[in-house]
Amino acid sequence: MSLVVLLVAGIAVWKFLPSAQTDREDPKYLADMTLANQYKSEGAQGDKQAYQKAIDLYKAIIVDTEGKIWLPYLNMGNVYKALGDYASAEVAYDGGLKIAGDSVLWMAKIELYQDYMKKPFTEVQKVYDDSLKSTIENTNIYLNYASFLAAHGSYKDALAIYKVLLERYPDNQGYKDRIKELEVKIIN
Repeated sequence: MSLVVLLVAGIAVWKFLPSAQTDREDPKYLADMTLANQYKSEGAQGDKQAYQKAIDLYKAIIVDTEGKIWLPYLNMGNVYKALGDYASAEVAYDGGLKIAGDSVLWMAKIELYQDYMKKPFTEVQKVYDDSLKSTIENTNIYLNYASFLAAHGSYKDALAIYKVLLERYPDNQGYKDRIKELEVKIIN
């Protein structure tokens, strides 16, 4: 499927996709997530043992919720990423993505691949493509992908994304300006 068709199809159903994240009102879930997030914060301040406590608690939350909520996967992946354990971060993000194709999870995985793991262009591009197939409620993925493509010389593909975004937001002057810039680069 071409990028333009994929984007047009995605934009067309943008507002019809429900959020896949289920908010939990369970007091135990809320208390455990609060504590795990506190450990995560302490870990970010240099307490590596707190990071491990956060990981253990996120794993317990996943078991308690029968793996039906993506947020503990995201947070656990972020802790692993902070520890430099990128393979475990990837596994955690993928676990969350099996539950919900939420744009926050996709952006976390894209950032991991692009900025931390320094994956090759084609692997990062595949993650962007996969994200666009499963989540279309977040314009930021489209914008980040267009910037990524333009930075790697794929001006025509970047241009296609901006044109689709301009159809959705016809008054956006920034999109209009970027389209002109990309058209000049393609001609030259």
